[in-house]
Amino acid sequence: MKRIVVCDDDMESTTYLRNLLDEYFSYRKVKCEIAYYKSGEELIFTENSDIDVAILDVEMGKLNGIQTGYEVIRRCPESFLMITTSYMHYLDQAMDLRVFRYFDKPVDKKRLFHALDIALRDENIIDVPTKYGVSQIGETHIVCIHSSFRKSVVLTDTGNKIQTELSIKDWLERLENNNLFASPHYSYIVNLHFIQDFSGKSITLQCKNGENITLQCKNGENIKIYPSKRKYPEFKNKFYEKMREFK
Repeated sequence: MKRIVVCDDDMESTTYLRNLLDEYFSYRKVKCEIAYYKSGEELIFTENSDIDVAILDVEMGKLNGIQTGYEVIRRCPESFLMITTSYMHYLDQAMDLRVFRYFDKPVDKKRLFHALDIALRDENIIDVPTKYGVSQIGETHIVCIHSSFRKSVVLTDTGNKIQTELSIKDWLERLENNNLFASPHYSYIVNLHFIQDFSGKSITLQCKNGENITLQCKNGENIKIYPSKRKYPEFKNKFYEKMREFK
C-alpha cells in the first residue's frame, strides 16, 4: 500500500487538503495510508516508515518545509516531494531540492490529482539487454543512455554503467512514445527529470540526491553533454512540454 505524509501547521489548510485527498482516493477507488503532521519536527521524530509522497508546507515553526524535505529524501530517496506555500520566494530552494510539484495555496484540485496520478502509479520497468542477459531498471533510475562502440551504455542514478547490446537508434525506437526521455545529441538520450540546467552549448544533469551540479552520480563521475545544433530545438521543445506538467 502506498503511503503519503502531509505536514502543515495551519489547520484550515490541512482540512482543505484532507478533503481533497479523501475525494481523490474515493474517486480512484484505491487505498492509501495517509499521516498528518503539524510540524517538520513532529514528522521527522515520528516517522519510521517508507514514504511514497510527502506534501509539505514551507512556512512552519523552526523547521520549514524545505528543511523537512531534505530529511525525507535522505531517509527515503525515492519519495515524491510536493511543496505548498503562499510564498513564491521559496521556489529556487524548492527547485534545488528537486521538488516534484510546487503548489500555490489554496492547492488546485486538478493539478493535485494529476500529480498524484503520476507519483502513485507503478513505475515503468525497462528491459536492458546485456551480454549476460536482460536487466530490468525502473525508468526513473536511468539518468542517460549514450553510445559506445556501436552499442550503448545505460547510466543509472547510483553511478552504475550497464553495457547494453542495443544501439542509440534502437533505444530511440524503444523510447519513442516515452515522454520522460529526449535526445539532445545523436549519441545521447537523457532523462528530462535529471536536467538541472541547459542551453544551446551544454546540458547539465543532476542526480536525485541533489549533491552535485553537473552529472555526478553517487560514484562521483562528472559528464557534460554538448547538444547538436540540429537536435537542440526538438529537445528544447520536448523539455518545455514536459515542464508544463509542473505548472
